[in-house]
Amino acid sequence: MKVKLNLKHNQTYLLACSYGPDSMFLFHHLLKKKANFIVCHVNYHKRPESNQEEESLKKFCKDHNVLFEVLDTSKMKCSGNFQAWARDVRYDFFKKCYDKYKASVLLVAHQQDDVIETYCIQKRRMAFVHAWGIATYSKVNGMNVYRPLLNLSKKEIQEFNDKNSVPYAIDSSNLKDDYERNSLRHHYVSQISMEERQKLIDEIAKENKALNDIKNKVSPLISSQNKLSVEAAKSLSFEEFAQALFIILDNEGIDSPISLKQIRDFMNNLISAKSNIAIPLGNDVTYYQEYGDICIRKEAKPYIYTIESPTMLDVDEFYIDLSFGGEDRNIHQDDYPIYIRSPKENDTYKIKNYEASINRLFIDWKMPPHLRKVWPVIENKDGKIIYIPRYKKEYVDNHKTPFKIKLN
Repeated sequence: MKVKLNLKHNQTYLLACSYGPDSMFLFHHLLKKKANFIVCHVNYHKRPESNQEEESLKKFCKDHNVLFEVLDTSKMKCSGNFQAWARDVRYDFFKKCYDKYKASVLLVAHQQDDVIETYCIQKRRMAFVHAWGIATYSKVNGMNVYRPLLNLSKKEIQEFNDKNSVPYAIDSSNLKDDYERNSLRHHYVSQISMEERQKLIDEIAKENKALNDIKNKVSPLISSQNKLSVEAAKSLSFEEFAQALFIILDNEGIDSPISLKQIRDFMNNLISAKSNIAIPLGNDVTYYQEYGDICIRKEAKPYIYTIESPTMLDVDEFYIDLSFGGEDRNIHQDDYPIYIRSPKENDTYKIKNYEASINRLFIDWKMPPHLRKVWPVIENKDGKIIYIPRYKKEYVDNHKTPFKIKLN
């Protein structure tokens, strides 16, 4: 059995591990490779044996000096479809661990049977996808995700585990036909011959090559700010436009499906006379058509930073250096402590001799709507807004005090 793990010894990895045969197989090979990794486990408490599985995995990690992180969902409320909710919870947890340990890659133990099952479901649903089956590499929630077992069947993995005494547990819920994937697994994927399996794998590869050809064609149209111009979009076919949107989603690290109907609606809006269009896609993700550009963004969270005295601050939203004063930004010594924050609904800003609504100011500047809720404003100790960095599409900042906005 060939197991190729393209790992680097100077990187930190996360392993999504359920204590099932696939993830424990990957655990075993990570140990053999002496990889630097942390195990992340989610206990949904959906089965009586889940606590025992958690304890067994915890002990196995301890015996092999591997850090173990667990999420207990017993006090979390499931909303809507359990599978979708569980996935969101799982990847939010992985993201927290990813950031905590400054990981480079999240390892997920999907294997060949998962690829075939996903492909069959996609075909059944006549889905419009950015990848057929499951991709070896992808981005989810800003994490680099690597699935190194996609060339191995579930049967091969389980036989290896049994032969080499790799511990694992079988998820009893997978033995039932309660879900579409389980039924497909039991009554089709596990029954097909090696020849039929290979034919499907070749078919998936061929379809993905066709998709990649389209992506290679439209990728140069996506700007460094991860935007597609409306004029460029008008020249694309339906499938090319869809793949351009998927590229934008991938670049943003957003794992959000887009339906055929939504894509049609987006295409219809390309000829709209409106300057700005915003269409929510769910999960705090919005499609924007703004001043001739298209982008898809996750709703940014409000923020506030306190600066007690002249210094440098480098955060996700901006970089500012007040070490040598900030008078050219209307920031003076008696203004401290100052607060740099996202705008509030009723904020006003004094321009010359009158108070202007900040939102009106942003409109006059033709600031894209997705930036208006997060563009930084500076407030002094008395609660007065004393400075707002200028927005302009082609703006050259000649100020002496560095203030770089990182928002796109």
